[in-house]
Amino acid sequence: MTPSSTRQPDSTEPSSSLATQSAGPLQTSRSVALAIALLPAVAIAIVYARVRNFSIAWDDGLLSFARVYRDCDLEAIFTTPANTFEYLPVRDLTLCVDHALWGDWAGGFHLHNVLIFMITCALLSGLLNKIFLASRNEGIAKHAPLLSSIATLAFAMHPLQVEPVAFITARNALLALLFLIGTLCAVERHIATGRTAWYVASILATTLALFSKATSLPAAVIAALLCAYLARERPWKRVALYAAPHLTVTAIATLLHTTIASSQGAMGGALSLAEVARRLPRAAFVPQFYLYKFVWPASLSSDYVLDDVRANIVWFGVGAVILTACMGWLLWRGVRERTTSAFFAASFIAALVPVSNILPTHPPVADRYVQIPLAFLVPLAITLVAPRIPTRARLGVSTIWIVALAVLSVRQLPVWENDEKLFAHAAAVDERAVQSIENLAHTQWMLGKEVEAIETFARYAAQKPNDGRYELFQAWHAVRQGDLETADALLDRASSKAVVGYLVHIVRAEIATARGQKRVAVRAYERALIDAERRFQRHARARVYLRVIKKRLRRLERR
Repeated sequence: MTPSSTRQPDSTEPSSSLATQSAGPLQTSRSVALAIALLPAVAIAIVYARVRNFSIAWDDGLLSFARVYRDCDLEAIFTTPANTFEYLPVRDLTLCVDHALWGDWAGGFHLHNVLIFMITCALLSGLLNKIFLASRNEGIAKHAPLLSSIATLAFAMHPLQVEPVAFITARNALLALLFLIGTLCAVERHIATGRTAWYVASILATTLALFSKATSLPAAVIAALLCAYLARERPWKRVALYAAPHLTVTAIATLLHTTIASSQGAMGGALSLAEVARRLPRAAFVPQFYLYKFVWPASLSSDYVLDDVRANIVWFGVGAVILTACMGWLLWRGVRERTTSAFFAASFIAALVPVSNILPTHPPVADRYVQIPLAFLVPLAITLVAPRIPTRARLGVSTIWIVALAVLSVRQLPVWENDEKLFAHAAAVDERAVQSIENLAHTQWMLGKEVEAIETFARYAAQKPNDGRYELFQAWHAVRQGDLETADALLDRASSKAVVGYLVHIVRAEIATARGQKRVAVRAYERALIDAERRFQRHARARVYLRVIKKRLRRLERR
């Protein structure tokens, strides 16, 4: 590593007035260093304290509170996609621990997410400090502890973090980030000390990251980039050899995931070149979307509507060219000298690949997807901007930025308190978010708010006039009001449109039950059961109504 006394100003990181001052990192007392290290954890605790009172939301009840985790079925966890579509045994084991500790108390699961996030940010702070200390820019290296704290706090307080921290099912994203940062910390320690144990630890951490979530797939590439940055004297061939075991582990984990998930029908068919080409416009848009949300984190939602992508393909194409030119310039100027900005830019690009939607992701974009890229985008922004801000103003500007992010996070957090708030918020952010409007209507129905649910289904029908859910739930409501003739008429209208089969069978069973036709009702519920189980794996709402169907069948059997 280049000694601080011989550092030269980084060609892509402008030298500030600090460069003319005495070289070497800013010295801090142990107490100040400890305070700086603890500050992100304290800030996280303050912002996210209220999650202990949150309930489960969205897919939590299906993917985090499933029986496989309650029973800690290790065979299913290690040999099948336990959540029905992903093979993530590391994430699954943490849910087993939560169920053993907390039972069905959602607050315990939420607090576990917060704890993981705290540990991750503590590791990130130490890692960034080492990276900034190694910078060729004396202004960055001298203030490495302060800049790493600012970067970590900005990362921790950014509203894009609210979804992965407050959403229990996003535990996989948190763990992937934790172990990826752990990989990089171990790589840094190995390069600094030469101890083989740290190298082995980096490979183990990569393995754990890969079996937490697929967003960690670039871990080996980023580990190689960190090696190239910290050990600048190493030729690129040696850097590639350094990361070869990490790449091997990545290939094995990918093959294992694909094999197990495919054998259980949890993955679709092979992706054709035509399908990849069809996805390229959206893939070019995704980085722009995340950069926009990073700079302007407003109107965050669990359901982003991307209908405008193809309609505005020219503008997004221009944006993609500009973004590529900017990143290309950073890399072209910095790769040869292995600069700090080049490391962060290359790591950010690598981290975006799994979430670019070239390979199918559902939903196409989500706040939780960008957590790993954000860990490199925030320090990249600081590396480029901090030297341009006068030294005396730097702390004040950073404080205002971090406080503003924290306020936005505090305002965003209540959205995740329960299903109704989550879907109502998404529908309010974008009236085209039909999936959230439908989910809101179903949630209201399950809560007994039938009139509100029907009004929400009317909003859904306004955008999908050929869908029969509006008439169907009107029919269901009419049954409960005792108006069976109206229910029959509405059910006929619903059946003439596109509507899910098991819902039609449920309403028919309800009508038959109201008329005392037990056999007809049982047959209708049995048909509903068959249809719901057929759709169970890919239709989240089917899993919810399966409980209704089974409950009604048991009730009829007791009569």
